[in-house]
Amino acid sequence: MDGDRYHRALSRRYQLLYKQAGQSHFAPDELAHNALRPLMKDAKSYGDAVVALLDHAADVIEQRMDMPVLRDLVDRDALKEEIAHYAQSISADPRGKNLALNACERYIDDLDLTTVVSGVGQTLIASYFMNIYDANFDSPAMTAPRTTKCGISHATVLSQLPEIRSHVEGYVSQIANSVAKKLSLDHVRKPNSPRANDTVGLDEMLSR
Repeated sequence: MDGDRYHRALSRRYQLLYKQAGQSHFAPDELAHNALRPLMKDAKSYGDAVVALLDHAADVIEQRMDMPVLRDLVDRDALKEEIAHYAQSISADPRGKNLALNACERYIDDLDLTTVVSGVGQTLIASYFMNIYDANFDSPAMTAPRTTKCGISHATVLSQLPEIRSHVEGYVSQIANSVAKKLSLDHVRKPNSPRANDTVGLDEMLSR
């Protein structure tokens, strides 16, 4: 039944996805598309304030690290602390803020002298979404489920996770582009399903 729990470490939003991944009825790109529903529900539950935080962080990063010749002069730890301090001043879901700050810190750490600093907002939002996916599904799904439901193979789930994640990254990049423009998670269209040509608004999908 759809209300069954197939993996104790996963929230109910991801139980069906785990079941589908363990039954071999869906291709990885289809599973990745199915993952968007619980993923974006999580993002909406964390709120638009987190998206605004990422937009602010992107502005700060672009201002301080736009010029490669000056990039080595920037105190990266101080920059990360500045963004974290700003995060403390806004009212937003703590878990969402932590996942967003992790995305910012990783971006700052990974910058080298050859990196073109542009589209930072979209990049940070996409990284934030992937952090949500990793924290709420991918990482927990790797652990043993403790109990086994008939027809669901944990080994099959494990074998599918890397390719599912790869497709989720592609979908998330498209969604992040729209979110970065609107700075809102409402009325954002999700990418086309591999099985359909029509697009469905995320707000419509999430209301089902």
